[in-house]
Amino acid sequence: MEANYEYKFDKNGVPIAVISAFGKTLSEDLPLEKMVTINEKVSEAAATFVDECRKANQKLKKAEPKSAVEKEYAQAFLAYHLHIHQKETGERVTFVAPGKISTNWDTQQNGEEVLNKAEEARSEHKKLAEKYGAYEGALHEDDLNRAFLVMACENFVLTKLKEVGSRSSIVCTLRELWQNALENVPSVTDEWEDMLLPTLVQDGWILFDDGKGVINILPYGSGVPGYDPDLSVDHPAWARNPEIVWP
Repeated sequence: MEANYEYKFDKNGVPIAVISAFGKTLSEDLPLEKMVTINEKVSEAAATFVDECRKANQKLKKAEPKSAVEKEYAQAFLAYHLHIHQKETGERVTFVAPGKISTNWDTQQNGEEVLNKAEEARSEHKKLAEKYGAYEGALHEDDLNRAFLVMACENFVLTKLKEVGSRSSIVCTLRELWQNALENVPSVTDEWEDMLLPTLVQDGWILFDDGKGVINILPYGSGVPGYDPDLSVDHPAWARNPEIVWP
């Protein structure tokens, strides 16, 4: 990655402002004195940030199991929890890893629009979840009925996936999921209807507007709004067999 500064000049040919840098065209001219101040502050803060991240990453690495399969599981488990943290707070956790930052930068620039859309989708999910009270009132995790309810919802989504062929084409509303639960969940009760949304959100499902004013909900994963390709984590539901029978 190169700095590639582009300047605005006065009538005497003296640079007075930056108009582009690091592959970014600025929305307005940035005076040189402002640029110098920013460079000093950000350089110092970035050095501190990277050092703290490096130390935190070293501690995290020490916590990883040594055997291949245990390490593989631990990394997937960590990625899932980072996704949950990001979904709840909007914060992206950064790792300092060996490699050329320019490669990472190029990838970021090429995928900037996708990343922006993902951030917007995660923000939308949080707003919708708050609007519909989805952060409280879920069925208890130890309740066997919860497993039956979630499994029925997963089966409904996976059956739809077979019909439409891609996750991005699935239309799945809470009303449809509840109707499916009434028909397929053993011992379902009416009081579960209010618990369905909080239960699914707690389980890692994503709320989003389909662009037509209809609120949809799907398990987190590739093809679903808010998906983070850097984490590359799918909700376990996507790997299930929808034809599984009740235990």
